[in-house]
Amino acid sequence: MHLNWQPSPSRMRNNNSKVTADRKYREVIRCATELEEAGIKFMQADGKSLFDMKFENGVIKFPRLNIDDDSDPFWRNLIVYEQFSSKDDTLNYVTDYMNLMECLIASPKDVELLCQHRIIKNRIGDDQVIANIFNTIGFFLVLSPESYYSQLFYDVNKHCSRRWNRWMAKLRYTYFNNPWALISFLAALFLLLLSFVQTLFTVLPFFEKR
Repeated sequence: MHLNWQPSPSRMRNNNSKVTADRKYREVIRCATELEEAGIKFMQADGKSLFDMKFENGVIKFPRLNIDDDSDPFWRNLIVYEQFSSKDDTLNYVTDYMNLMECLIASPKDVELLCQHRIIKNRIGDDQVIANIFNTIGFFLVLSPESYYSQLFYDVNKHCSRRWNRWMAKLRYTYFNNPWALISFLAALFLLLLSFVQTLFTVLPFFEKR
């Protein structure tokens, strides 16, 4: 059964090289709602395997994850198999995937966000139950030195750490989060431009006389 839960061959080839950059950028990432506030977007992607996630141009693309009443025990059995039956770190795809999802889901709001983007199909019905599944499953994870998603963690954290991306995310979250905030921002910008033009026409005659 575990052999059926693997990344696509092309993704496995692309992931052969290990990330050697600063470790602080590849250990954890923030939860989904915080990443969205930081300017990261989420998108459902077509993939041959559930594990074929990628991060491009500020967007994390996920194959869809269906969650029902049987998902939790099924995942735990696969994790136990990886933790105790395999000595090869490269086979810990389920463990690394669950660690990624445990980082992304800290509360029901994170589940709701991922459901809105069609990344999670909630067949249980309660966002809190799904959040609890991932919050508790993290207690059983023994991570390998190099996660299968080290590159994704690194790229996401580097994107969020860039000053320009942080500034743009804060601008969108503060002023473009709803229509009234956008209208207020545009009105303030218009008044600023109007004040600049008025000042310009006030000082122009002085320089023309000289």
